[in-house]
Amino acid sequence: MIVIHATIKAQPGKEDILLGHLRTLIAASNQEQGVLKYVVGEDITEGGTFHLMEEYKDQEALDWHIQSEHFQAIGAVLGDLLATPPEIKQYEIRGWRLLDV
Repeated sequence: MIVIHATIKAQPGKEDILLGHLRTLIAASNQEQGVLKYVVGEDITEGGTFHLMEEYKDQEALDWHIQSEHFQAIGAVLGDLLATPPEIKQYEIRGWRLLDV
């Protein structure tokens, strides 16, 4: 399983525009074969900062997503909406499990 955690920060005053694009991206991405989860949350301590969590069945699913029309569409507008470059981390894991703490 491939897991992506991306953090993006909107330019001041462009938060709602960015969120609209994210809604479209998330709806389309969650329909893709091989996408297990694609969600976004807004940071509660840093307004205008959004965290995306993405889970893919495998690298092939991630590659397909990156080439998708909806991913390419948001990529074309992000430069005008973001205050800083996105922070993206990718992990490969066996799966999720609860750990005794």
